[in-house]
Amino acid sequence: MGPQGAIRNLHARAGAGDGRHAHHELLGAVRRLDAEPYGRVRTARAEELADEAAATGDRPLLVAALTLLVHSYSFGGECARTFVPFRRLLRMFDENPADFREDDVRRLHWMFKWVVTDARQQPDVTLTEAEVWLARMRRRYRKAGYSERAVHGAEFRLARHLGDAARATRAYSAWTAAARDDMADCLACEYATEGLRQLDLGDDRAALDGWEPVLNCTHSCHREPHETLARSLLPLVRTGRTDRARDHHLRGYGMVRADEAFGPVVALHVEFCARTGNEPRGLRIIAEQSRRWADTGDPLDRLEWLGGVALLLRRAVETGHAQRPVPGPPGGAWTVATLLDHAREAALDLAARFDRRNGTTTVSDGVRSRMAAEPLRAALPLTTEPPPAAPHLGTPGPASSLSPLDRARLSLTLARSMAASGDGTDPRAQRLLTDAAYLAGLPGGSPQVSAAARLRLGGLHCAAGRHDEAVAVLESVLPGLEETHDPDSRAQAHTWLARSYLRTHRPAPAAAQFAQAAALVRASPEGRHEEASLTQQAAQALSLAGQPAEACR
Repeated sequence: MGPQGAIRNLHARAGAGDGRHAHHELLGAVRRLDAEPYGRVRTARAEELADEAAATGDRPLLVAALTLLVHSYSFGGECARTFVPFRRLLRMFDENPADFREDDVRRLHWMFKWVVTDARQQPDVTLTEAEVWLARMRRRYRKAGYSERAVHGAEFRLARHLGDAARATRAYSAWTAAARDDMADCLACEYATEGLRQLDLGDDRAALDGWEPVLNCTHSCHREPHETLARSLLPLVRTGRTDRARDHHLRGYGMVRADEAFGPVVALHVEFCARTGNEPRGLRIIAEQSRRWADTGDPLDRLEWLGGVALLLRRAVETGHAQRPVPGPPGGAWTVATLLDHAREAALDLAARFDRRNGTTTVSDGVRSRMAAEPLRAALPLTTEPPPAAPHLGTPGPASSLSPLDRARLSLTLARSMAASGDGTDPRAQRLLTDAAYLAGLPGGSPQVSAAARLRLGGLHCAAGRHDEAVAVLESVLPGLEETHDPDSRAQAHTWLARSYLRTHRPAPAAAQFAQAAALVRASPEGRHEEASLTQQAAQALSLAGQPAEACR
């Protein structure tokens, strides 16, 4: 529930022709920013708009701007800053409720859920203050005539954090018994909570069953199924449903990889890699997510990130990658071993801060247990990690006398021949390309041959409709293509990835990939028609992503 309702109300008021052009412009800026992704850029602009709205003296306009600011802080990784603008909104409401239309009042009460959550996530917010925010929420809901279902849900999550099993049980029972109304979480979030309760009770199958309406996208929201796809990974492995776990990882990581607000979810994907024999992929994810080392916004979210990363780094050390260079916090040259020491120490220090606040050892115990976890599977092959088995070209025959690199080249040539003859989607072509990628990646191999094989494998997955697998392969190979492939080949890779993003319901990143492909073909002698086509596809994707102004541009 963002500030859009308040914005519509203000448009209605301003439409009477009062001539406040500057106010119209400011209102439009608030509306446009509400459609932007969360992060530091959005938050900084929201702060500017709140200051500008305050300067106008228009209190309803300020309500809309402050609502946007609370939204940006709470979901943009800066929840410690949520309390000031929210207190200001409460004070404005108590001073003059007439400044708040019906939708504004509903939104004000809805934001209590964010603030109670934000209090829990800050070790510098005392437990007493966190309980006070919960009590305020209960009192305000009762006064406004709302069901206490959302209050009980907030208390359940606080009790889980504190490790208070008895209180969590009471709050969960009260939550399920209370009526659903306008203040209840969306169904996707409620199904997610029900599954968490079953997971706490140690019942993986019941958790997965409870999550099914979210996992199959019957119900969704701006945080779901992103979070539940990640939470389902280890339960799926523990119950033997490894194919589905693989699918949830490949699909789910792509949904959160570029979003600053999903650090804990990324950490769950890293943990999955650590516990399924996919340490190299986990290291690549950590490298890709290196910007998160500088994130200091939400301590509890940061703790989730540190714990998952420390587990992966520990497994990487144990599997022989201790001296491998890896990006870490700014200002240092890191190896897997040194980054492990840093992550483990930082996680335990932060956990201790929460425990001092809470008066328990629950958080530290949980972090230690997570960082010490052992693999659930020795190996769960993913498409981005060709399994280190003997490739089928190594069987008795003329090919067996070739070097690994020559066998890789032969596999790639055969796969290309199959594509030329119209058999490019034959399962044998996928195996040939997997072989080629594996063999060319061995010591003494060729990064160019390996990249060529993985690029063609990604295109094969795209053509065969295996779009989650295509995304995983193409995302892994694209960063190195500039050194090994010409612009036309790179444009093809971006186009395949864009198409697979579209088919997996990610129009915004699809638009970016189409635009990159268009830029690459621009220099080609006969690329103008192709550039126009790719640019048009980028515009269509932007339109699907709800960015009509960018699409028109």
